[in-house]
Amino acid sequence: MHRLQIDVDQRAMAVVRHLRGSPEEVFARPAGGYLLLMATEFSAPVTAWLRQHIATLDAAAGSDVAVAVFASTFTVPVGIPGSPARRPGRPCVLLAEVQDGGPGHGAVRRLVNRGRLGLLAEHDELTLGTPGTARTARTLGVGADLPCLVVADALPGEHVAVIPLPGAAGLETLAQVVRSAVRTVTRSPGLGRFLVAAHELARTEQRVRAAETEVERLTGRLETMRGPEAAAEPIRWAYAGARHALSTGATRRFTTVLRGIWHPPPEKLIRAAGRHAAERRAELLRTDRTARTLAYYLRQFSWPMPEPQRSAYRRVLDRYVLPFTTGPSGEDDPGRCESLIAALRARNTAIVETVLGTALPPLGVLVADARNQQLSTAARVVDELHDAIADLETARLARLRQITVLAATDPPSLSTALRAAACRAGLTVLSRPIGDFTGAFTGAALSPQTLQEVTRARLDRA
Repeated sequence: MHRLQIDVDQRAMAVVRHLRGSPEEVFARPAGGYLLLMATEFSAPVTAWLRQHIATLDAAAGSDVAVAVFASTFTVPVGIPGSPARRPGRPCVLLAEVQDGGPGHGAVRRLVNRGRLGLLAEHDELTLGTPGTARTARTLGVGADLPCLVVADALPGEHVAVIPLPGAAGLETLAQVVRSAVRTVTRSPGLGRFLVAAHELARTEQRVRAAETEVERLTGRLETMRGPEAAAEPIRWAYAGARHALSTGATRRFTTVLRGIWHPPPEKLIRAAGRHAAERRAELLRTDRTARTLAYYLRQFSWPMPEPQRSAYRRVLDRYVLPFTTGPSGEDDPGRCESLIAALRARNTAIVETVLGTALPPLGVLVADARNQQLSTAARVVDELHDAIADLETARLARLRQITVLAATDPPSLSTALRAAACRAGLTVLSRPIGDFTGAFTGAALSPQTLQEVTRARLDRA
């Protein structure tokens, strides 16, 4: 029996979506038939009977028939340590409220703390409700038959068999009918051949989907991949940022920006560049800051400058400029100040170029490497895409061959066997059309498209 576990942080309608388009999300493997117990809410006697005999039903179904139980409400115990052992009632909450609150018991805890669930005590039960079962039943066309047992064959036709669920007194008869029908199916020699072919086809379906996903991934990567020139642009920006940081004496920032040039960064080279920058940091700071200070005096004050600005300007010259530059001498005037600023900036640039030239490859080499690396990456992705397309074609051809094999099998009909057993037991069996929903349970891991191909192959064979 395949137990359907729905996490409380997933929408119940996801079950309907899986059953409609990818039933392998519900049933882990192909089966010889599908038994679905469906109810908006099982009565208390029925619930007690199911709890007591679900293992028997599981054993009766065996590994060749899939069984699932759908219910719109279900209960979970709540534990509140230290609370009095009294029963103030069984509070109900929509599953959506638990989903919105987060996964698992943490969401329930938050609802309790907010007082949404009223007064709870140890050993109480919380009833969770979801509209998922009712929606699934309506989609199957059995909404008016709930509670009921829906029976679908491994390769169903246009109808499913539906047995309205009897009261607790008739459940044992229903269980006997199910056991009889399952025995008939499992003893059929055609079931083994079908399951072998269906399992093989299911595995190939997974290969096809995986190959399709890989082709889509690689195609998307090629479409979004930058060209060689665009790939080199970040190198230019990083190099310019490193140059600027170095010119201001920000040696830590310099090494940080350098790491943006390579992926992954060559740490040995970056550490060497950082040492060269640290050795020249004092001179870089002096030339940069002094040039900016002189530019401030040049822009902000009229010449000749009044006191005390003139004395401050002279102190900057005497301490930070004249001992280290061969700039023009003479009176303090704007022309001389501009010449000193240019000399300081030229000295700063020369130091920056020396450090960069000593520690790093030229910018042209870095740009060329980035272009070549991008071209190489694009070529590798193209090769991978070609291989993925070849794998996809191989898997699709294998699927077509296996569809032919599966169409040639003659699996037993679980619904037919169940109808016969129910007729002998006096149980009512209804027939419900499922139309376009035919492939929902077929082959479990087989897509509706594959089901259609199997059907066409069976018709061609006939």
